[in-house]
Amino acid sequence: MVDGRICDACAVYLHRSGLNRVLVRRNRHASELYSIAFPNPKFGVPNGAAWKCIDGAYSFVPGLAYHHLYQWCVPGGFAPAQKQLRMDSRLIEFTADDGKRVRAEW
Repeated sequence: MVDGRICDACAVYLHRSGLNRVLVRRNRHASELYSIAFPNPKFGVPNGAAWKCIDGAYSFVPGLAYHHLYQWCVPGGFAPAQKQLRMDSRLIEFTADDGKRVRAEW
């Protein structure tokens, strides 16, 4: 969902490592990629994180995402307090760069 409306062109994929998800937000003009890490102190994300990725950072097959070597997502990610990040094992919600609320459930 984007700003409370269903986004039929959006999708969530499991990263091939199984450690995070990749959210694809599409509209008429463009698409945005976000790498979503759930809380995991062992991997340095105690509160979870959402990173915006550059175009071409991932390839997709049904249900899975594969990252490309030398393509990256923004280092440091979004500060949860600034982007109002909310997540649990089946939900991610945050404020995108354009100010719209993005919510995905699976």
